[in-house]
Amino acid sequence: MRIFQFESISLLSHRDKKARKVSFHPHRNLIQGENHTGKSSLVKHLFVTLGAKPLGTLEQWDPQTVSAVRFKVDGESFTVIHHSGARSLHDSSGKLLKATDSPAAWAETFAALVGFKLMLTSKKTGQGVLADPSCFFLPFYIDQDGSWREKWDTFPATMQYAAPVRSILEYFSGIKPAEYYELKSEQSAISKEADARVSEMKLLERARGRLSQTLPVGTVKLSEAGFEDEIRRLTSEANELNGLQETLRAKYVREGEVVASINHQIQTAFASLREYAGDQKYLANIANANEIVCPTCGAEHEQSFLHYLGYAEDARILEELTRTLQRDLVTARRQLESTNEELRTLRGNYARINGILEQKRGDLRFQEVVESQGAQAAHRAFDAEREQIAGELADWNAKLAEIEARLDALTDKKRAKRIVAAFREAYQLARKSLNVPDPSGNPNLVSRPNRSGSGGPRLLLAYYAALWKVCHGEQLGMSIPVVIDSPNQQDQDDLNLHVVLGFIAESLPDSMQLIVCVTKHSDAQLDKTTVFDKKYSMLLPEYYDEVESDVEPLYRQMNAALLSLPTDEVKEEKPEADSDE
Repeated sequence: MRIFQFESISLLSHRDKKARKVSFHPHRNLIQGENHTGKSSLVKHLFVTLGAKPLGTLEQWDPQTVSAVRFKVDGESFTVIHHSGARSLHDSSGKLLKATDSPAAWAETFAALVGFKLMLTSKKTGQGVLADPSCFFLPFYIDQDGSWREKWDTFPATMQYAAPVRSILEYFSGIKPAEYYELKSEQSAISKEADARVSEMKLLERARGRLSQTLPVGTVKLSEAGFEDEIRRLTSEANELNGLQETLRAKYVREGEVVASINHQIQTAFASLREYAGDQKYLANIANANEIVCPTCGAEHEQSFLHYLGYAEDARILEELTRTLQRDLVTARRQLESTNEELRTLRGNYARINGILEQKRGDLRFQEVVESQGAQAAHRAFDAEREQIAGELADWNAKLAEIEARLDALTDKKRAKRIVAAFREAYQLARKSLNVPDPSGNPNLVSRPNRSGSGGPRLLLAYYAALWKVCHGEQLGMSIPVVIDSPNQQDQDDLNLHVVLGFIAESLPDSMQLIVCVTKHSDAQLDKTTVFDKKYSMLLPEYYDEVESDVEPLYRQMNAALLSLPTDEVKEEKPEADSDE
């Protein structure tokens, strides 16, 4: 069984000079504190750091806070650093394994690390894509902002996929293997290709029918007057293209200037960073670097030149600015290339029309034009196009038949029945333990309950507990931490709250790591309790030096890796030579 466990989380605010580090027991963890003491902020950052942003916002929080989450996968430790959308992955020795500010690239890195192979369909493209970390954690995190409701609102990012919840739950419960979802994604893409060929065939036949009505085979309807009208139309179209070409040229020049300006700013920032590196090296070589003697009064100071002169802080801000400029440079370059592509397409259309006009202005044999436009030639072209589309459609349909056969082989109805039966049995036992009556009908994995009153949250917890029971079974072979924030919903009375906490502490799978946040003291027996007792002050100044010494080297590695992306001076690109007309 593959085991994923949280080891610790560190939060560091350079702006406020505050920090916090919390370590986790591999089994049962309790985070206790009144409202606004930072419990939710802490657990939200567990998921934000790993690429899964929960619903809700953080009040009175430094948005530039650096977070570090240390976790184990099959006993091997890793650390992820997050800052302003950028993430880096490090091994147990601190070695940098990956740094990126691309969500898609991070999703691939995370999926490969934890063995997450679920493929879902993108709403935007209709293509199969690898599910991101929000899908990985969705069944295992009950967030007080989005999870205690009738819908799966924990992670808004899951809305980018088409009907993701059923696939996620069936994947983790083992009803369908990972290969099934990979094939379903491939099937969806192939079906779109086949449908596109069918649509092309229909359009082709419709156009052919109209041609037969207006221009029967053997009869050519083309007059000199009509030919002259076509010349005038093509001339007008060429003039319009000329105007559009001038507009695009001006746009290309402006965008080129933007690219050059951003690149100049990046080079200037790099020059400043090189000067800082030299100053830092010089100061580091001064004897007794941790103590400085004032040359005027002779007073001794404990802090270094770096701390007093603010060099480190200035360099950190400059690094962050440079990363932002690099992202802007990538965007500007893409826009420049897009405009250049438009110019290339425009030039192609211009050349085509100009060629036709040149031909018709020269020595023209009218009979040659009539033959090229004749109905027989048109019907022959329709036949050739139809034959090609029919062949492509046959190939796509053959691939679909092959995939459907493989999907049938992967669908084990007996296994699905066993898992659903185990879910219902666990659901019934959990409801009994939590003092909530049975819901009507036969619940299944996606039958998320919706009940008002104080019994609603307990029924939802029973549903989640049944899910966790089957998801931690032998089918999938994976153990993922469960985080609950907070079970005291709908103002549970002391008796029911005691029942809920006792159930959480004693009835969940033994192999599962648990992190639960509560506002009241509990007698439930858990392995580790962390208490937050200061409102709006989860980060504290007394932790700053310790956390900075742990996090800063990894944070620096991430910045260095992101800053080492190609930043060569951009050569001024010019549009390809146009015709004189």
